[in-house]
Amino acid sequence: MTPPENNSALQETQVFEIAVPQRRTQSPRRPAPAPDRPRHLHAVPGRPAPGRRPPRPLLVVGAVVAASLVLALAAINVLVGQSGVNEADIQKAIDAKQQQMEMLRVDVLRLSAPARVHQRATQIGLIPAGALTYLAPAPAGAQKPATTTSGARKPATHTRPSTRTPGRGGR
Repeated sequence: MTPPENNSALQETQVFEIAVPQRRTQSPRRPAPAPDRPRHLHAVPGRPAPGRRPPRPLLVVGAVVAASLVLALAAINVLVGQSGVNEADIQKAIDAKQQQMEMLRVDVLRLSAPARVHQRATQIGLIPAGALTYLAPAPAGAQKPATTTSGARKPATHTRPSTRTPGRGGR
């Protein structure tokens, strides 16, 4: 397809310009400068514009805060690492004490065996007990023991056995 040679529709269109007044947005803080006067004011070198603070103190405070956070995190990391080492040492000590306790428990069981107690008793000079006599309470209808004329009971004729063991110094 070829475009038509006579392009009369495009030639007839006209371009219209509409004049739109320019709106200036004015800040409520500062009025717009006068349009035709030359400006005779200028900023003092080395000082910030009015109403604006330099960012340097804010940057310094931010850097100090960031550095203190990094140091605090490093200190916490070191403390956590040390507590892990301490925990491992404590766990080793606990395991050693438990093993020692188990060995002592085995020794107690071995030394308190009846055969071992009998052997040790004969070594230190103890003799086996003779015939045992058991005392039983008298039945409810039995006679009372003999009393003296004053009504008091007779003193017992037997003595209590000694609680001292020979060879131990009375302990």
